Amino acid sequence: MKGIAFLLALSFISFSGIYSENYVDIDNTLRNSDEIIAIAHRGEAKLAPEDTLAAFELAINEGAKSIEMDVRMTADEHLVLMHDDDVSRTTDGEGRISEMTLEEVKALRIKPKAWMTVHEPQEIPTLEEALLFIKGRAIADLDVKSADPALLVRTIESADALNTAYVDVSSVEEALLLREINPWIAIQAGDIESTDEAAQYIDALGRVEVFELEEIHQGIKETIDFCHKQGSKVHIPEKETLYLLGWPLALSLGVDGIQTDNLQMLMPYLERINNGARVEEVF
Repeated sequence: MKGIAFLLALSFISFSGIYSENYVDIDNTLRNSDEIIAIAHRGEAKLAPEDTLAAFELAINEGAKSIEMDVRMTADEHLVLMHDDDVSRTTDGEGRISEMTLEEVKALRIKPKAWMTVHEPQEIPTLEEALLFIKGRAIADLDVKSADPALLVRTIESADALNTAYVDVSSVEEALLLREINPWIAIQAGDIESTDEAAQYIDALGRVEVFELEEIHQGIKETIDFCHKQGSKVHIPEKETLYLLGWPLALSLGVDGIQTDNLQMLMPYLERINNGARVEEVF
């Protein structure tokens, strides 16, 4: 716990001095901004263990404005960050998050790979620790693998993160359930393939902060334009954009954010475009 406590204190000190000028939240990063953003997939997971505060710190330092993180619930109903339910791939232990207590999860350590720049074993953070750690410096893209909806909303509320976190959903029903618990929960509607599908979310919710497309192609331009007319942003997961082959197409069609495992490669392109360069000039 000492390692995470130190990082949380450090993040508070660094963030408190820039609150007024550079505070990053949903209002000034999504709703009221034309900036195209990078969403760091599990943080900067090429240089630090995925879904850890160290990976999030590196991603923020490299320019990511949103951090995708995976949320799971422990046996004693605490929310922690871990992509797999089975901890054996990433930690020094064995077993399933869903069958462990928070105390047991906190005893595990995630060992960095030999090529990473972070060399110290990392603790598994709780969702609340992660939300507090990045607050004001990046927004959180919550990929919820397993969680009680009411507990998820309470955790977001406890971290005062209603304007700094958005929840990925895969159905209108899932989104409605979250909004019934708290109407101010920010939503990312995922796997969108058509304008009709996006319209179903708008009809049911009235407000959708982000739509995430299933794939990128010329025919999806109509859907992107529709989402923009509703005041929503459109993001794309990198796995569907084929890196350098897909980034120019996604950006030329008007995508507002790209989720990436290649942050250091993507950021120079986004910086030039955000500074006024045309897509065809950059690629």
